[in-house]
Amino acid sequence: MTVPPKTPFVKSVRHAAFGDPYQFHAEVAPCGTLCEGVSNVLVGVTRTLVFRLPRKKEAAPASCMPVILVPSEAEVGASSPVVAAANVGRGRMLFCTDTQMFQPFRIEHDDNANLLVNTVGWLTGRPVDSAIRAKFRAILFLSEKDFGVIAQEDAR
Repeated sequence: MTVPPKTPFVKSVRHAAFGDPYQFHAEVAPCGTLCEGVSNVLVGVTRTLVFRLPRKKEAAPASCMPVILVPSEAEVGASSPVVAAANVGRGRMLFCTDTQMFQPFRIEHDDNANLLVNTVGWLTGRPVDSAIRAKFRAILFLSEKDFGVIAQEDAR
């Protein structure tokens, strides 16, 4: 699986976030435990993943599944995966084209935090329930207001 450099950036005016069609509310693929408690994910300035057959000597993932998809009505990249997961040998991998979806200011939108905790659970093979998701959300969030408070405390 690769992200080809010449693939155009995904764009969705209809699902735009913050008035920017390159940041949008993505769709969630039916992917089992990775998507429990996740109905929307905010992604930004991204390209799509392209599944390619491995060369002779490369190890192929035993199974690769799309997790997050570009909205089906998007102008560019409709229904393409932007996050995918794979079982590889005895391990697991997550492929993600958006490097900011789990960063502050983005993770507090939509179900990005739930997707992150589900991902950690899936990668480690540990079950994640709604209580774990709620606890994770409670300790994780740093909003713009929190950063302002931290800056004031650092200035003292």
